[in-house]
Amino acid sequence: MDIKRELEDLKHNITGAFSKSGEVLSDKSKILLDNTIETFNERVEQITERVEKITDAVKEKSQNIDDNVRDNPWKAAGAALALGLLAGFLISRSKD
Repeated sequence: MDIKRELEDLKHNITGAFSKSGEVLSDKSKILLDNTIETFNERVEQITERVEKITDAVKEKSQNIDDNVRDNPWKAAGAALALGLLAGFLISRSKD
């Protein structure tokens, strides 16, 4: 992932900035930085997994809807007409 690479670049930049200034990044700070990056990477993995699960669920639901519309085209058209009329009615009432 690009984010992981950017975090590693940031780590090197921070370490390099300290060495150029003559200061040394303490071992405790290095460990904290490494732990922060590791935790961030774990969170990115968790989010990625959740997004994949949600994407799969949405694909499955959309396929089910597509199958239902193909099996019952008149019901789908009637439902769309009813929703359109309801939306039009609500919009026209909100203008008054």
